[in-house]
Amino acid sequence: MTLENSGTIANNGTLTIKQGGTLTGGTVTGAAVIYEVTGVMLNKTSTTLTVGGTETLTATVLPEGAGNRAVTWSSDHTTVAAVDANGRVTAVAKGTATITVTTADGGHTAACTVTVRPRSSSGDSEPTYALSLDVGNGGTVKVDPRTPEAGEEVTLTVTPDEGYEAEQVSVTDRDGDPVDVTEHRDGTYTFEQPRGRVTIADTFRQVSRGMPFADMPESYWAYDAIQYVYGEGLMAGTSGSAFSPESTTTREQLAVMLHRCAQHQGYDVSIGEDTNILTYADAFDVSRYAVSALQRACGAGIISGTGDGSTLTPPGRGHPRAGGDGADAVL
Repeated sequence: MTLENSGTIANNGTLTIKQGGTLTGGTVTGAAVIYEVTGVMLNKTSTTLTVGGTETLTATVLPEGAGNRAVTWSSDHTTVAAVDANGRVTAVAKGTATITVTTADGGHTAACTVTVRPRSSSGDSEPTYALSLDVGNGGTVKVDPRTPEAGEEVTLTVTPDEGYEAEQVSVTDRDGDPVDVTEHRDGTYTFEQPRGRVTIADTFRQVSRGMPFADMPESYWAYDAIQYVYGEGLMAGTSGSAFSPESTTTREQLAVMLHRCAQHQGYDVSIGEDTNILTYADAFDVSRYAVSALQRACGAGIISGTGDGSTLTPPGRGHPRAGGDGADAVL
């Protein structure tokens, strides 16, 4: 509503501005203008208390000029946290409760999640327990709290390294018996601390890297091993779309596999790197990608000449092949 030319309204009754409306451009005399309630806010949406502790929540009814600012308070778990008519919350027992404020006008609501932890006071405090962590390679685990009391909820935040995912999270008590663990959508896990020390075990696994090979169905007997060597860069396909697992492994291919495996394991592969293989009659039949690997293999005594010793027998046409197929070589 807009008052033209700074007009005046003599309000001798009740003037209510409905939700979404405004009054501008003039003045109102007499009774105050009443605005319909449009919502309510709390000063916080979550809080943590210790058993016996209290906190008063503050509700703000909207808009600022709302006429009926009355609200009611409620708790969905009064055995955990109770609330009085003034928004004063009292922590009753360990657990989680939701405190809700509701406007009398319009029934608008706002909520605050209250987490209640066990009391810890000098004199009769519960003992706390250190936790034992057994975390495998591939990620980290953050524990909160680090030294919980019996009955306290413990949160595990599991963070896998790049290329890994959490495989299994387990907790056992001091007797080796399993403790119930709850997995949450946000990647955290929770459990209730029993009396005594617990052991938290977490293992990670590498995320499966899909292979682009049309001849490698997941049902193939050596699929997992081939997926591993491909993912680690130890082997590649015979083309962009084929691995050729049933093909015969050549001597030069075997030399490259051994060389890459040694590098992957951190071994010194400098031995034999300057070996001259040009003395072999078929040296120029060696594929370019395999030259350095064959040099090192010959220099280290892993591979020697074939026949009368004058040939390497790489994969050239018509040459004898090394025994075994590609899948055998992987294993």
